Amino acid sequence: MSGGAICVKRNLDLLRKLYGEENVFLFTINEFDVPITSHTRRYPRESRNTRVYMQCLLGRDGYTRETEKSVLEDIVGINPDIVFCGNSRLGGILAQLPPRMRVVLFMENVEKEYMWDRVRHTSPICLIRYFEVYYNERLALKRADLVMCLNERDARNMKKNYGRDADLLVPINFPDSFQADRMQRQGTRNGQLLFVGSSFLPNIHGISWFIENVLPNVDAELVVVGKNLEKHKDKFINPKVDVIGTVDETSSYYYAADAMVMPIFMGSGMKVKTAEALMYGKVLFATDEALEGYQDAPDVWRCNTAAEFVTAINRYMKDENRMRFSEANRRYFLENLETGQIEERFFAAMEGLMPKNTEESGVRS
Repeated sequence: MSGGAICVKRNLDLLRKLYGEENVFLFTINEFDVPITSHTRRYPRESRNTRVYMQCLLGRDGYTRETEKSVLEDIVGINPDIVFCGNSRLGGILAQLPPRMRVVLFMENVEKEYMWDRVRHTSPICLIRYFEVYYNERLALKRADLVMCLNERDARNMKKNYGRDADLLVPINFPDSFQADRMQRQGTRNGQLLFVGSSFLPNIHGISWFIENVLPNVDAELVVVGKNLEKHKDKFINPKVDVIGTVDETSSYYYAADAMVMPIFMGSGMKVKTAEALMYGKVLFATDEALEGYQDAPDVWRCNTAAEFVTAINRYMKDENRMRFSEANRRYFLENLETGQIEERFFAAMEGLMPKNTEESGVRS
């Protein structure tokens, strides 16, 4: 339900398509329930902040030494040709892998940059995580044989912080799930703006700012959807706000909204919600940060101040013939962000890592 999870699933689907499901094993370290199969293993991560920070002081991203040991033993037991790592916080594990295993590192973002935002906007205690992230990210990039980034900005920041070039840019993308007939049946709700995002610091910061500084001055209502955002209702107090929070699926809200608002001011990587909005052909009111990696998207109002948001939204809402579905934005998604657009480059990069005896032995990832 989060942007990071969507990106992980995209990568997993591509790997299974390339190598076959029987040759891909999923190891996940988190506190969430994941269906366990013969090819899927889940390892615990501390959930209480005090325990998370204790592990961070020891150079581990919230997991214990026992978990680290189990992961390494299980990887060595499977003996894969390739280890594909979905984020740069696991450098301490990657550094201990046998040298013969090829390592692919997918940078969801430059974590060091994101954690510095956490330090600036939340609490100095985040410095603990900042140094842990820097330590692991440096190890991960040193061990990786192939590094993938989402966009040019992340590639530049990675080079600036660690002196490592990106080998491949793989922007946010996913299979097209838009249904034109469903949109026509459901229709849009006049005067409704939509914000979609999980309970994540840049999202909470951005939409809180928007509700306080923009919404009172525009002729529109706002619907807020996203995992665990209902827990922050006390930050979103305004009679024009409907906080839905966690939902099973977001498509009905995309179909119903007039347009999307994306007041994101911090972060790294690319915003999945931007790609989703383009898939549904929505008009966007978005900051530069929300549009990072989507510079050529056509029907977009670029807004970085309260005054710019207010002026753009009111102008849009006053137009009786305003665009509620953008063919140009939908076309932009299909031409640039649909999964098929990056498969060939992704597969070619991965196949370049295959050992020479792949045909006889089969590749395990």
